[in-house]
Amino acid sequence: MTGDSLKGDNGSSVFAGPGVTGAEGIDGVSAGRAAAIAALTRIICSKRTNEKLPNEQLGNFLATIHDALIEKDRLVLCSLFFYGQNLFRLGLYGVEAILPHYLFALDIILIESSKLRLHPSIPEVDMRRACLRALSSVICWPTTFGMSKIPQLPESANLKSSATTYLQLRPRIYKTLVFSLRNETDPVNLHLTLAMCTVLMEESCAFDLGLSEEQTAEMIKMTSQQHGNQTPEKGLCVSFVRGLVSAICDRICRPEWAGEHSVSLAAIDVLNCLSHLNPTVLFNNKDVSTGSLIVASLCRFIETQLSKPPPLHSKDLHSTVSGGFSTASIILPMLLCGSFPGPFLSKNSNYRVTLSESI
Repeated sequence: MTGDSLKGDNGSSVFAGPGVTGAEGIDGVSAGRAAAIAALTRIICSKRTNEKLPNEQLGNFLATIHDALIEKDRLVLCSLFFYGQNLFRLGLYGVEAILPHYLFALDIILIESSKLRLHPSIPEVDMRRACLRALSSVICWPTTFGMSKIPQLPESANLKSSATTYLQLRPRIYKTLVFSLRNETDPVNLHLTLAMCTVLMEESCAFDLGLSEEQTAEMIKMTSQQHGNQTPEKGLCVSFVRGLVSAICDRICRPEWAGEHSVSLAAIDVLNCLSHLNPTVLFNNKDVSTGSLIVASLCRFIETQLSKPPPLHSKDLHSTVSGGFSTASIILPMLLCGSFPGPFLSKNSNYRVTLSESI
C-alpha cells in the first residue's frame, strides 16, 4: 500500500473528516496502521466462495487482529470494527480465540463513540452501528456453545478477559445492550439493539431452562465466582430479562422513543415477545414486579401518546397506542394468573388506579 493509495481523487487523505485537513490531529503511524487494518479486513470479509485461507496466512491475520485488539489504538479499532463487522460470520478456523478480546474492545468503541468522534472519516452513528452489527454476529454464541472452553491466548496487560467459556461472555453482551438502550439516539441503531435484546432473552431462557440440575448447579457456581456469592441470580436469564425490561420501560416514555413511532413499536414488540417466555422467568419466585413494571410503563406510554396535541396525532401514533394496549392485554392476564397468592389488583391500589385511568 502506497501513500497515494490513502488519498482520495482530490488528493485529500481518507482520514480527513469534516473540519480536518490532511493529517491534522491524527498520528501518522496510527493512520497508516488503521488504513492497513481496513484494507486487510475488507479483503478477508469480502470472501464469497468456499476457498480456505492457508493456515499460515490465517494465523498471521488473526495475530494481527489480536495485536490490534490488545493495543487499543482507537483509530485502528474503529477501522477493524467498521470494515470487519462480518468477521465472525466467515467461519474462520480459530477465530473464536479472539472473541473475548473482540467483545471487550467493541464495548470500548461503542461507549466512546456515543460521546465523541473517534475516526475522522466515520461518523459516530455509523461507528456505533458497525459495532452493533458486529455484536449481532455473535449474540447467540454464548448459548450455542454454552460451557465449552474458549481457546486461550497469552494474556496481555493491556486487555484481559476472565472468560474461559462461551457462557461467561453473556454478561458482557448484556451490559453492552443495556448501555445502548440507555444511550443510543439513532432509530436504526435502536432497532438493532432491541432486536438483539429479544434474541438474548429468548436464547438465554431456552438455554438455562434446558439444563439439568447438575448443569444448573455448575452454572450457578460459575456465575457466583464471577459476580460474587451475594448475587446468585446475576448472570442467569432471570437477571438478564429483568435488566433489559427495566431499561426498555425506563426509556419507552421518554420523548426520544415516544416521538419516534418505529422505535416505540419495536420496543413494544420486545415486550410482547416476553409472553413466549416461561412464566417462571418473568415471575421468578412469584415476584410480580417485572410484570407490573411492564403494564404500568405501557399505561404511562399510552397516556403520553394520547396527551399530545391534536396536530401530532396520526395513524402511526395511534398504531403505537394500539400496540401498547395489545401488549398490556397479553401481560396483564399473566400477572393476574391464579398461581399467585391473593388477588393482585385488590392488593395494589396505585396500580389499579393507573390501569383504570389508562383504560
